[in-house]
Amino acid sequence: MGDGVGQSVLRDGKRPSQPEATNGLPPYPAYAQSRGMQGEVVLRMQVGSNGTVLSAEIVQSSGYPLLDLTAQSWVVKTYRFKPALLDGNPVADIREQRFIFVLEAP
Repeated sequence: MGDGVGQSVLRDGKRPSQPEATNGLPPYPAYAQSRGMQGEVVLRMQVGSNGTVLSAEIVQSSGYPLLDLTAQSWVVKTYRFKPALLDGNPVADIREQRFIFVLEAP
């Protein structure tokens, strides 16, 4: 599950619309599942004006590097956004999003 937080404000006080994610969740590594690893990762992503994720920084760790790095790597390779708009034009933006890795009950 992901939910975004944060807001950008430009120097002139205008706010671009928030970029919208257009795809799902990172894969849950089988090794992490088999070891009972669960957690929540928060990433700060630099989203380009074309909607691609240019970079992702871990701002809150799940406590498991495997989960953190899986989410980070996946968003840079795969995650896409409908770009933020300012006056109808696509603009780059910063977005924070939470990714939760939780095991299903048997």
